[in-house]
Amino acid sequence: MDPKIFGVKLKQLYPNRLAKDGRTYAQHSDEELGQKYITKYGGQVEAMQSGQYPGVVPEEERLGVGIGLDALKESGERVKGTESAEEQKKTQAKSDADRILSGLEDLYFNANNGEGLHYGRLRGILELGSAMAGENADLNTYMKQLQSDRPTFTKAAGDTGNFSKSEQEAAIKQFPTNFSTKEEAVKYFAATRRKFGLKPSLRSYE
Repeated sequence: MDPKIFGVKLKQLYPNRLAKDGRTYAQHSDEELGQKYITKYGGQVEAMQSGQYPGVVPEEERLGVGIGLDALKESGERVKGTESAEEQKKTQAKSDADRILSGLEDLYFNANNGEGLHYGRLRGILELGSAMAGENADLNTYMKQLQSDRPTFTKAAGDTGNFSKSEQEAAIKQFPTNFSTKEEAVKYFAATRRKFGLKPSLRSYE
């Protein structure tokens, strides 16, 4: 946390208040005054900001902690719990998409002792037959997980606001299958992550 953020706020609210050293708040530099605030309230503010504060802030500390949280909010620093409902929905959607994509990438590229499930068109037909006969457990697992994840993934694509309706449908329909090549699968996962605003995954490139 930048001490100046709190120093500025305190000087705005109480310019003539005396500190323990006998100087008014206005006579302190922003950084010096802010550091004094952090020494007293920094732990509570940081815990509140991260959502890890245990229980309720004691009544005698609420004003001090509240000033710090207001200062962070006004400075543009994100304070946990201040996101709008729309922002929270988008954040949750990105988290769901990352979780689903990461899980499917692991299943797809690491199946069959690292060989993967990207068989291509011809072999893909043979492996599908093997899966239907119960002889390719990894492919069965991937297909079942894919079907299970589709509803949540569709919702996440819509909630981020980054996908048009047609793009949502395409993203769902074009998930890599046993008929895909590795190049096609890598391209799909990378493009979909970019569309969600997610970082590329090394899983796709190993």
